[in-house]
Formats: sequence, structure tokens, C-alpha cells
Amino acid sequence: MKTLTKVIVFALLAIAVGFGVHYVLREMGVLMDPDADPTQLAGTAMTTARAMFVEKSDAIQTLTAGILEEPGLELLAGEDGSVWMRRGEGDPIPAALEDEAAQTALAEVFGEYEAGGKVLQVLVKADAVLFYTAYPKGGCAGFLYEKELNGTAYYDYVELVENWKLFYRIPLK
Repeated sequence: MKTLTKVIVFALLAIAVGFGVHYVLREMGVLMDPDADPTQLAGTAMTTARAMFVEKSDAIQTLTAGILEEPGLELLAGEDGSVWMRRGEGDPIPAALEDEAAQTALAEVFGEYEAGGKVLQVLVKADAVLFYTAYPKGGCAGFLYEKELNGTAYYDYVELVENWKLFYRIPLK
């Protein structure tokens, strides 16, 4: 009986010491909360962006084809589900694209995804169209279409398919 009591007491003591060490290390910043780890946040954002691209690739490609030749165009998601557009430094106005197919695809691209993400912003550059899907703690993630394969250097990339890439910038601590 004495042995069993000693085992139980030492087991409880070991658990208490473990919790104490964990608490001290976490308070000192040695252990990180997984939800605050910049690398993990960027990885999660990229995984979601990839799933979004796969889920609605036809609509994304249709929208891209319709706006590819409009450098300086910016599309923005409204909080109420609306889509706004801006050219240059002007004020945003409700999105009305000249290309009818692109206008139709706009609602789907900026709509809800089963993957859980949302397109927040689209920027049309001279050499690419960038779809921003997340801004984790000062970083960013999304997917882009390059006019010329390997012709852009905005962010770090992971290849998707042909001229499509996932992009990301890992946020600072």
C-alpha cells in the first residue's frame, strides 16, 4: 500500500511540475501559441487559398481573362457581400466590368467558399492578376495568374498549375 501511495503522490507531483514548467515557458515566450505562430498562420492561409482556387477555378479563370488587360484595376470585397472597384487612386464604386462573362464570374469569385476562405481583394498589375485571400498578422496569402511564366517577383511562390501560383508573405512576429 505504501508503494502505491508513493507512486500516486509522485505521479501527481510530476504532473504539477509539468504544468508549472509549461506555464513558465509559455509566459517567457519560449513556447508559442499555435494560433500566433506566423509560419503556421501563413501555411493555413495558403492551404485555404489552394482549396479556394480548386473549388472555383473556372470562375476565377473567367474573371481573370476579363480583367487581365486592365492594369491598375482593383476589386474589393464589401462587408455586405458587394464587390467594389477602383482604378488608380479614385474612390471605390460598385463593380461593373465591361466583360459580361467576367461580371457574372465576379459574384462567384467573391462569394462564399466551402473551403472557408474569401477573396478579399484582386489587383491587376501589368504582368499578373493577384487574388488576396488572407492577411494573417501583417503577411498575406492568395493566388495569382502570371502573363509570362515566372515573370513576377511580388512574393514567395508555390506552383499551382501552368501560370497559376500560390503566393505568400510570412508575417513578422
